[in-house]
Amino acid sequence: MTNQNISWQKSRQYTEEQLHTAAVVLEEIRSGTDTMKAVRAHPLREGGYIAKHMLVHVYRQKVKNGDFGADDALSARIRMKPIRSLSGVSTVTVLTEPYPCPGKCLFCPDDSQLPKSYLREEPGAARAQKGYSGLYFGIDFSVDLIAKAEKIVLPVREGQKIVFHQTDLNRDKWVNSLPDVEWDAVFCFAVLHHIPGEARRKLLCAQIRELLAVGKNCYISVWQPRNSPRLIKRIQSWESVGIDSSDVDPGDVLMDWRGHQKDGHNEPAVRFVHIFTVDELTEIARVSGFSVSGSFYSDGKEGNLGLYQRWLAKF
Repeated sequence: MTNQNISWQKSRQYTEEQLHTAAVVLEEIRSGTDTMKAVRAHPLREGGYIAKHMLVHVYRQKVKNGDFGADDALSARIRMKPIRSLSGVSTVTVLTEPYPCPGKCLFCPDDSQLPKSYLREEPGAARAQKGYSGLYFGIDFSVDLIAKAEKIVLPVREGQKIVFHQTDLNRDKWVNSLPDVEWDAVFCFAVLHHIPGEARRKLLCAQIRELLAVGKNCYISVWQPRNSPRLIKRIQSWESVGIDSSDVDPGDVLMDWRGHQKDGHNEPAVRFVHIFTVDELTEIARVSGFSVSGSFYSDGKEGNLGLYQRWLAKF
């Protein structure tokens, strides 16, 4: 695995503070305390709260050590992951180099009328072509992709500004580096399904909502690899990377990732993907303070490899 593809695995490497806090929280839940209250009563010193997988890990260790017996009801409670908090957000853009595609996609880097990685319909490109003024702020965790984006950025007109910034959405405080502006919209395409853990996905979506004023839109897309027989074959077992499949959430898969091989790297690589259902994506919008004003499938030869939704910020 490459460093860029294992951030999800780092979230399973626990510190002493996390294990101690998880044990305290677990005991309070066993005593009858509401799960959310117990979790939020014990924030971590580095920020954030205990994640569900930490509670499950401690629970299983205690059952294994004979501290208490297996408790299906308790196990179900700590798997609910009711954590969410509010902060800020930025627009999110994912950029890729040309790569063979099996079908016609909405976002493809080979459009002849625009520079590489930009389509006429791509949000930043569309704004620039139509003469909109203001800031377009795109982020990615990859320093290499940011550098490539800066080299091929569209020519901008007077009053337009396109900025790319490197940050990791898995870090709670990534929002601290964002400019203090009023955002008109957020585009989060092919990003949310790479965020490990329901609690962290809810946190990210709540951060997006915190920045947007009521009535503003967030546009979301997530992968649907199970709609493709070809992509189904690329789903790997969790045991192949030393993780028990019972430790991950329903919908979490590990995919054989081959895009890096075109850069001369031939070592095996995998990538974490959470496969959303329509109901699940709609629910995460609701609990984050949005209503879903549109939902459809697109991308790929059959037009169903991506699930798209338009979220409207509510009161």
